[in-house]
Amino acid sequence: MAQARPRTDAEISLFPFLSILVCLIGSLVLLIVILTMVQSRMGDGRTPEEIQRAAEAIEFKKQLALVAEEIERLKASSPAAATKDALDDRLKAIVELRKELALGEDARKLNQQTSVVLQKELENLTTQLDAMMPEKPPLATAIEKLKVELAARNKKPDDIPPALIVQPGGTGASAVSKLFFVECGGAGIVIHKSKTEQERISVASVGADAAYDAFLDGARKQPNAVVLFLLREDGYGSYIRAAGWAESRFNLRTGKLPLPGKGPVDLSAFLGK
Repeated sequence: MAQARPRTDAEISLFPFLSILVCLIGSLVLLIVILTMVQSRMGDGRTPEEIQRAAEAIEFKKQLALVAEEIERLKASSPAAATKDALDDRLKAIVELRKELALGEDARKLNQQTSVVLQKELENLTTQLDAMMPEKPPLATAIEKLKVELAARNKKPDDIPPALIVQPGGTGASAVSKLFFVECGGAGIVIHKSKTEQERISVASVGADAAYDAFLDGARKQPNAVVLFLLREDGYGSYIRAAGWAESRFNLRTGKLPLPGKGPVDLSAFLGK
């Protein structure tokens, strides 16, 4: 009897393929879960302020919905007179809520604009303050001089220094020139707007002071204008700063006239009352 031949065909097993497929599916599921958690924590790319405003808007909308439901309930169950009063109250509440929603966004924009303006003003004031710090000693000297001058006012008229009268022929300007006067001292400059109206400006403020710029701008608008700088004994540094700004920034013609004394300046020949 012939013996049976053993089978030599290899059996095919699907277990490795299924294992790989299951691992792949599990990896994809894990990746999807991680991406979902990361996306939820990111808040859709919005900032915390935007998320807070969105939450407030949702709360306002909920309040509006509750008010609308209350209005509908009153319409269905209350008498006409009572319903009218209640409706008026609820409508006012709705208007106020809508105003709050609108004003919330407007206030945010206004606060941003105000912050920019205030920051710019703070920077300008800081710049002026830093520039004025080196002038503290000259200002202290000027204060002492003013104290001396105040004490001198109590003296007899014969003891007071005579006024320094500026004559038309001594300025060196032509007869057709329109003169504007700036007095230069150690602590700053004095703008002579009229015979009795003057304004003092520190040296450090030249270039940033609005009053001096307005004075120079008014001179620039006059034909044949000349800014004449009246120099005290200690006013050369102030003259260099003030005249340089008038020439470079406002393109004005300038001149200088030394003052031979310490008395007050008399510009009656040029300025009115």
